[in-house]
Amino acid sequence: MLAKYGILILAVLILSITVIYATHICGLCPAGFFYKGCLNNSAPFCERCPEGTFKDGLNVIRQCTKCRQCGLNSVIINKCNVTHDTKCRCRDGYYFDKDKSQCIRCSKCIGKNNVVVRKCNGTHNTVCRCKDGYYFDTGALYCSRCKNCKRGHGVVKNCTSTTNTRCQRCVRGITFSNLGSKTEPCRSCKKCGPNEQVDLHCNRKRDTICKAVPENKIKTFILQNKSKWPESFANGTTRRPKTTSIPTELFDATNAGIGGPTSSIVGAKQITSKKNRTSNGGFSTVKTISTIVGGILGLALLIFVLYVIWRRNKTATAQSSTTIVKTTPPSYPHHPKETETNRLSRTPLVTGSTELLRNASYSIIEELSSYLNPRGRWKTLAAKLGYTSKDILNFDIEQSKATENMLNDWGHLKDSTVQKLYEVLVAMKWSHEAEIVRKYT
Repeated sequence: MLAKYGILILAVLILSITVIYATHICGLCPAGFFYKGCLNNSAPFCERCPEGTFKDGLNVIRQCTKCRQCGLNSVIINKCNVTHDTKCRCRDGYYFDKDKSQCIRCSKCIGKNNVVVRKCNGTHNTVCRCKDGYYFDTGALYCSRCKNCKRGHGVVKNCTSTTNTRCQRCVRGITFSNLGSKTEPCRSCKKCGPNEQVDLHCNRKRDTICKAVPENKIKTFILQNKSKWPESFANGTTRRPKTTSIPTELFDATNAGIGGPTSSIVGAKQITSKKNRTSNGGFSTVKTISTIVGGILGLALLIFVLYVIWRRNKTATAQSSTTIVKTTPPSYPHHPKETETNRLSRTPLVTGSTELLRNASYSIIEELSSYLNPRGRWKTLAAKLGYTSKDILNFDIEQSKATENMLNDWGHLKDSTVQKLYEVLVAMKWSHEAEIVRKYT
């Protein structure tokens, strides 16, 4: 092994020495000539390159290089001569693709909303981009207007030149969106301050509306009737001050000979104490009776409301059962138990809905994709929606997004409503998928 490598290294050294010696002795050939050997006087013997070949620069090469041929859709800038190779460029409307090593026709920006970012030249293809507010729809192959999230829905992902806006429904009582927008997400509901109370609760389309807490009714009444109350009440004292003065009626009774001064004072205290007990006791009794009566009336009203709701649900159930029995074909026996356990029969059908799928929440497509994509069940749905086997094969190219691409494409059709998608799923007896669509209507 060592001997083999040694011989190879020796051969390379001999060849290098020979080339250096020949170059040093004979010299170099000029451009347009190639080296053929040395003359007797040790001068280099150079010969002109034949037609169709060239050699650029000083050299000791024994053969000229063949001239380059311009390919299809290209034109000659400079013809080949003995000192320079051919120079080519692509024709107007074409660019040179390095991967394919040939001139390719320049791409065109299709549609009025698709603008040119960089024009095509001999080395680069045309670069297009959708105008602001538009995105490139890969299904339709043109720039479509970005989706506007309607009231009650917020933006999850902004529209770009390649992807549409993604919207999500706001959470009732937590977030809201009171305007249609392509950029605004759902905002948090306002919380009323310490001196405010809720006038209208927050929902998906409206923020919380607060109002100032009204003044205490007792204080308001006292301020309105300040001149009619003693000073202690006007200052906010809620307890009646103890009587320390003797009423004039008692002095009149004393002067009339009914007891002495001492007995008059004691009598005054007894009379005052008795009046206080009577008034306080009467107020307490009235308050207790009012509370009991109010509680009984409230309980009766609650029972009545629950009874009405129960009767209404019972009537609706009876009517639904009657309808199912009547519409069952006479050739098939009626099985009440099977009707009760059929999930699709209990799924409420959304009638009259004209909302298009492309205007609905994008969560419908995401949730359906999670159930239909892994096992290829989306192909059955695609066939039901009117797609051909060729269309299905095209969607199946990008398997991870097959369901999403198919529903996005179907959503751009004229009559692609959420209602129609729901009815197709119900007809297929896909109850879980039908429930996903129903909850977003």
